[in-house]
Amino acid sequence: MPGPDARHKVLGIVPARGGSRGVIRKNLRGVAGLHLLARTVKAAVDASVFDQIIVSSNDAEILGWAESRGIDVHRRSPNLAGPEVTIAETAQAVVHDLNFSGIVVVLQPTVPLRMPQTIRDCINRLLEVGARSLATVTREKHLMWRSRSTDLSDATPLFSARVNRQFNDDVIVRETGSVQIIYSDELRHSADMVSDHHILFETKAGESDDVDHVEDLRKVADRIHRGTVVLRLTANRSVGSGHLHHCLQLAEHLDHHNLVFLLRNCDDFAVEFLERSGWTFRTENSLASDLEMIADAGPRLLVNDVLDTHLADVAVPMELGWRVVNIEDRGPGARLADLVVNALYAPDPAGPNHVLNGPRFATLRTEFMNCPEKHIRETARSILITFGGTDPNNLAERTFRAIYGKLDADIRVIQGPGARPFDVPPDSAVVSNVASMAAEMMRADIIVTAAGRTVYEAASTGTPVVVLSQHPRESSHAHLSMEDGVIHLGLGTLLSDQELLSKIRSLCDDESLRRELSVRLRGMIDHLGAERIAHRLEGILRDYE
Repeated sequence: MPGPDARHKVLGIVPARGGSRGVIRKNLRGVAGLHLLARTVKAAVDASVFDQIIVSSNDAEILGWAESRGIDVHRRSPNLAGPEVTIAETAQAVVHDLNFSGIVVVLQPTVPLRMPQTIRDCINRLLEVGARSLATVTREKHLMWRSRSTDLSDATPLFSARVNRQFNDDVIVRETGSVQIIYSDELRHSADMVSDHHILFETKAGESDDVDHVEDLRKVADRIHRGTVVLRLTANRSVGSGHLHHCLQLAEHLDHHNLVFLLRNCDDFAVEFLERSGWTFRTENSLASDLEMIADAGPRLLVNDVLDTHLADVAVPMELGWRVVNIEDRGPGARLADLVVNALYAPDPAGPNHVLNGPRFATLRTEFMNCPEKHIRETARSILITFGGTDPNNLAERTFRAIYGKLDADIRVIQGPGARPFDVPPDSAVVSNVASMAAEMMRADIIVTAAGRTVYEAASTGTPVVVLSQHPRESSHAHLSMEDGVIHLGLGTLLSDQELLSKIRSLCDDESLRRELSVRLRGMIDHLGAERIAHRLEGILRDYE
């Protein structure tokens, strides 16, 4: 017979009321194509240990679902239909009505992710130990208290010392309801799922997730859809660190997956940053072999944040079963990708239609979130010059030379690791590796910069920004209009020093214009870009075939 021990029959009971206080029609709520009841019944069937599986309910729809799939049902009497009825009372009624003798296993649908092997292991453990009942549990590391009063006046600690939870050595466990086992004679005698010889069985992560609230359904769905996400990026002194920070923002929304950073042509600063942060990463050797080594069970997604891709950057992973998303990509690989996110570019009528464009998909480091209201002074007294990681046309130095000594303002230059250093007089400063770029921007009255993501950063602080493009591609960026609050002066290499000085001087003297620009800039960005992108990536993972 299918039971684990020839001496005992094994009955599986799935208790499933129609009502629920926390989640409406909870047992029939769908998650990833199966409702909670179906997931539990499937696990019971796949365990192959039960002589009989029975669904106990007071609900016609639940009973009908079970009967239509060949599952035996137990129609509860009205006195067993209320929310106050215990699992033990339900199980006892089933045992009585069936006149069952043997091992009773209760599987609650509200804990839908128990594995068939766990059911088998629990029964085997009960038999090995010779126990009379068993319950699955999970460890709790938080500092727990116990109280019997509504105002908590008699609360007593369940911990021996107040320490950070990762150092809490007190073993406190929570019963999960995933698997409960008891012999039928014990159940008949005590009307309780706990006997005098009761043991606990610790379950793996995920199998203890209990659905009490609507938010718990999302947590269960996230576990079911857990896949592998590879964030492939380039970060070096030539291209700067923008791709690294962009991927870090996405990682914070996707780290419930098996997430790995894949470093393509990265300098040591990227490796050192990821090591300090604790993210999992590897240096790219061969894209195909690296992906095969990283791949885990479930859906797979590769995010290319390496600028313009070649066909192989997309075709190779797709042949290995990966879905592919490209960031800021106008290369040949963009047409093959499942999705392209070009926050810096306006839509291209002649380009592919699977592209997300514009400021709605801009990602910013957390330091730029919730910046205070910008104070606009009557006359600008502080100018910040910053041109990213490399500044190939030395626009920072050109701007400094063009305005120094000609404006009544302090000038501060922030350079990236790949920019060419230059000397300035003692009353000005050229720095790098600042503690907070957001704070630097908030202190400035005007920012002079290139046409990349720094414009979005300036926008989040509400600081008026003057843009000089490094090359024609930058001039095509979507966020450079006066409508968005940006003064774009075109290609920096074509702009004379006199024109640059004149524009900046006019802005310094025009409080009304700077105030208007600040309002428009703050309206351009809402800090939800990373969440929007992650939401699209989750959709791709869930549609994975």
